[in-house]
Amino acid sequence: MNKMCPCGSSKYYQDCCELYISGIKVPISPEELMRSRYSAYTIANIEYIAKTMLGNAIKGFDKEEAVNRAKRVIWQKLEVLNSELVNKFKGFVEFKAHFVENNKQCILHEKSEFSRFKDRWYYVDGVVFE
Repeated sequence: MNKMCPCGSSKYYQDCCELYISGIKVPISPEELMRSRYSAYTIANIEYIAKTMLGNAIKGFDKEEAVNRAKRVIWQKLEVLNSELVNKFKGFVEFKAHFVENNKQCILHEKSEFSRFKDRWYYVDGVVFE
């Protein structure tokens, strides 16, 4: 059975983020990478999350905590508010990720920074809005 992609693209998962998460394709923009990272969180694929990070993002990343959190969070929807390509090596994506954690409705509002290194985009940093 085909299921819709969690990233909100209106495509089937197999035709969207699964291609990136499985390694069949490489995201060609910061927004594609951000959407695929969101989808990876929804299925607790922390290996993909880790391999798509560089710089400040990976320094403080605790894989075990990320796995535990991903298993207790119910991801509901992703809203991409703005996607900006500064140049061919740097971009930003502002988004809101809606989720439930500990029976509480939550929203993560972040402006993520992405860098391109060796023909791949990586999540490198982010600013979280309250």
